[in-house]
Amino acid sequence: MIRPAVSEAQPSELAGAMSARGTGIPARSGCDPEASRILSPVPQSKSKRSRYTPPPPKKAPPSKLWVPVALTTLLATGLAVIVLNYLNLLPGPDTENSYLLLGIVLISAGFLLATNYR
Repeated sequence: MIRPAVSEAQPSELAGAMSARGTGIPARSGCDPEASRILSPVPQSKSKRSRYTPPPPKKAPPSKLWVPVALTTLLATGLAVIVLNYLNLLPGPDTENSYLLLGIVLISAGFLLATNYR
């Protein structure tokens, strides 16, 4: 007599492959109620950390000494040119627009330099 290459499984061997409900559907590891009792839930973190906050940006270094000196000089000189122009104390006939424009340019340069002052 020739033996078959594949042997038939005994009912006791198939019992492990069957689900716990006995439906005849093979049990899967994620659906097995026995396995869910064995696995423990993931422990909760005990620390109450807030969200990550990056370190504050580094402050820019203070301005060099020439910046406030030049700023004050430009503003004061521009104001002086405009006032002296209207008092007719500058050379030239009466009040001239060129002195007025020079004063405005000096004051504007002072304001531009003030934006870089730290």
